[in-house]
Amino acid sequence: MIKDFNGKELGRGLIFVVCYLFVLPLAISYFAALVGWDLSNDRNYIIANLILYVISLAFLVFYYQKSLKEEGQKYLKNFKTFFFTALKAWGKALLFMFVTNLLIISLLGNIAANESANRNLIGMFPLFSILAMVFLGPFIEELLFRKNFRNVFSSKQAYCLLSGFLFGFAHVVASLDFTTLDAFIGCLPQLLFIIPYGGMGYFFAQAYYDTDSIFTSTTTHMLHNALAVLVSMFGV
Repeated sequence: MIKDFNGKELGRGLIFVVCYLFVLPLAISYFAALVGWDLSNDRNYIIANLILYVISLAFLVFYYQKSLKEEGQKYLKNFKTFFFTALKAWGKALLFMFVTNLLIISLLGNIAANESANRNLIGMFPLFSILAMVFLGPFIEELLFRKNFRNVFSSKQAYCLLSGFLFGFAHVVASLDFTTLDAFIGCLPQLLFIIPYGGMGYFFAQAYYDTDSIFTSTTTHMLHNALAVLVSMFGV
């Protein structure tokens, strides 16, 4: 198993994730404070987030440009097969997330903080939410959590578990309150939501592994987020 582990790939992948989740947002916030740019203003908040997405996407596409072109061609050539794979992965992810969310919500009495934040965002900025949650976010996250860690393990199971866990952890840790020790302890039960988010990431990783095209898992991710946005906006 040690022979199948690539620590260098893991380290690089983790650096990319940390930069996207923490370093770049902090840098943008620091720059905004430096120039007196009020991020509590709705317009400025949207622009700041778009900057985050554009910088992240531009860097990742540039970094993976060669393999992205190859995987894009492969996806188009095998579109029907790969799209069906994406649909199957989505069905599994949707079922797993629904069941585990139901159990955790019944235990805690509230939804995931990340889900609550997304619903608020959709309510306040519907057009931005569609762009961010259905298109930009899924592609960036598939590059970060799927493609980034593809070569850490040669084992499919180990890769999918790693990718799923990191995906789930990232969706929960950003919602934790680190302001005080009591606040942090109070929101620790939110860590249970790593299970549904992680399971979803696991099935997305399977879709990528089985087709060797990041556009397959991106399709799965986009379908899932599009449904979530529709449900939130229209209650369908």
